Order: sequence, then structure tokens, then C-alpha cells
Amino acid sequence: YGRSYIKYYSARNDLSNVNDDNIDDVWKYVDTQFVEHIDAADNGIEHEHTSMSISSMIHLFNPNWDEGDDFSRKFIDAVDIADGVLERVVGNAISKIAAKEAVIAAIQNRKDERVVILDRYMPWQEYLLQEESANGILYVIYPSISGAYNVQAVPDAPNSTGMRKPLPESWVQDMSIAYETSGGKISFIHPARFLCGCPTLEDAITIAEYAAY
Repeated sequence: YGRSYIKYYSARNDLSNVNDDNIDDVWKYVDTQFVEHIDAADNGIEHEHTSMSISSMIHLFNPNWDEGDDFSRKFIDAVDIADGVLERVVGNAISKIAAKEAVIAAIQNRKDERVVILDRYMPWQEYLLQEESANGILYVIYPSISGAYNVQAVPDAPNSTGMRKPLPESWVQDMSIAYETSGGKISFIHPARFLCGCPTLEDAITIAEYAAY
């Protein structure tokens, strides 16, 4: 949809310098500088460049050389964006700290040494990886927004796309194998093998316990 959006953006802003001769150049720039980073993060792939920083995002609000806008008006636009981001950062920090106690409790109360169950989704990776008693945990189960349950592999280090134990490769090739081998149903599995979805909590527990051993 990239080219279609660029045409829409050009028409909405009455830009005449985007045409069939250069639209591919615009699309490639946006794709490599912006979209690829999001796509890589979403699919658990390492990217050679870091994603766009807050500083670089704010910098985008400086007038382009051919816009003719004054800096003061663009500065107000940037302040609005920065204010919204700051509010979300503070709210996110408060929420993450509040989750720590719940995650530690779930780790301490787990019935299986390699699987931990959360009663709802919350930030768990940072606290689990810091907890010495959680070194043997391979999978975390939590409810998904659809009402089903997810089984997620524990990373092998903070901010890593690696895993202590990925879900079985054979399950990616044929989801029915998971049911046949473990007795638990799965509704999907991510190709990177770090996440799968299950219809019920019982299915998720069965799947996680089988994959862990």
C-alpha cells in the first residue's frame, strides 16, 4: 500500500513534485528508513540499523527546505507530539513497575519448573530474566486479547530475539502435529517460533509442558 499512500499524501497536501518517475524512490526511502524497522521488530528479526529515535522523530517536524513553513508553527506541532509521548512513557513506567510484584508472585507459585502462568498479560520479560529462581523457565502463558491464550518462549537475554527454547520447528510446518504429539490444540504459531495461540488455558498448558520437555 506504500505507493497508494504516497499518492494520497501528495494529493492531500497539493504536492506536484511526486509523479510516476520518482514515486518508487519515495517509496523505497520510506520503506528502508521507517517501515523495515517496524517490520523487523514485529517478526523477531535483527536489523542492522536501530529504529527511529524520539529525537529523530521530533527532528522531522522541522520545516522541509521546500515547504516554506515557519519554525514556530512546526515547533508547536513537535511540542504536542513530545507531550503525548512523554505522558505515555510515564504511564508505561508506572504500569511496568506495578507489574513486577505480580510477575514475581507467578514465578514463585508456578507448578511446573519450566512454565509460568499469568492471569492476564503484563510486562514480564524484564522481571523474569532478572529473577534467579526463573532461570529454568522456558515458556510464559497469558490470556490474549481475543479471549484465547498465548504461549510465548522466554528470550535468552534482555532485548534479544533469541530464545531459551523455541517452539518445535515441526509445528510451524504443520500445526496438526502439535495436537497429535501433545494433545493440546493450537490456533496459530508464529514462523519465528516464539509464540503460539491456543483456544483454552488447558490447551496452552499442555502445549507449553510438551514443548518444554
